[in-house]
Amino acid sequence: MNKSERLTFLLMARMYKHICIGIDIFVDQILSSNFWGEFKPITKKDVLETGYYGNIYDCNIWVSKHMPPNTISFSNLEIIEGRDESKWSSPILIENSNEYKKIMKLKAFW
Repeated sequence: MNKSERLTFLLMARMYKHICIGIDIFVDQILSSNFWGEFKPITKKDVLETGYYGNIYDCNIWVSKHMPPNTISFSNLEIIEGRDESKWSSPILIENSNEYKKIMKLKAFW
């Protein structure tokens, strides 16, 4: 994730209540020093099993093994279980996440 993608990700964390990412992005980016200080992890096992791994600002970060590699989904709906695909936008490539017009059309804003 380059600097522009990182800043876009942080902007999305301010715009949405929930972001869902694949385990690849979580391990390679979130747990690395790219988000040191912004990411607040969850440590309860029963909560982690729902897919909820922590927060960046007020945005809940969900991790799903069903997300295609290098993709991200958004939602402003109430989410209790990360596996409920009906509440998430269609996955988009993280390098395309700065295409704001496309993001604004996602079903998270419906």
